Amino acid sequence: CTLKELRFTVKTGEVVWNQEKDKVSDEGILLIHSLNFKDGVMKFPEMTGEKKQYINGFKKLPLSGKSILINRGYGNTYSLNCVLVDYPKYYAENHVNVIRGPDEHIDKVLQSLKSENTGLFIKYFVGNGALSKTELESCLPIWLP
Repeated sequence: CTLKELRFTVKTGEVVWNQEKDKVSDEGILLIHSLNFKDGVMKFPEMTGEKKQYINGFKKLPLSGKSILINRGYGNTYSLNCVLVDYPKYYAENHVNVIRGPDEHIDKVLQSLKSENTGLFIKYFVGNGALSKTELESCLPIWLP
């Protein structure tokens, strides 16, 4: 089955940080970048230069609650990284896809995304080095136990 068939939605993060330089900050609402998660773990390394971990005054409403974050890719060799988060308020940067849906399936979906089958599918399916919202939502098979 697919995420769409399981009543999940996928949304690409709306913050293009380098177009919002006047809003990024060292404090405010959490802004999650793809570099913040690897191997199922959230990490918050010190940001250097103009890239920041927080944002203030962004025009869209922040996300909240339980979601699976998955890296979108940069158009080169793709390596899937995903993590389950549950924050009261956050934004996702545009290289992060946000998967949201029924809580009763979210752990199983995460398990499927981390499976060897998913890795093989992506190896053969994702030719351009990026995984789009539509590919995630409607094409990627989800293997439920």
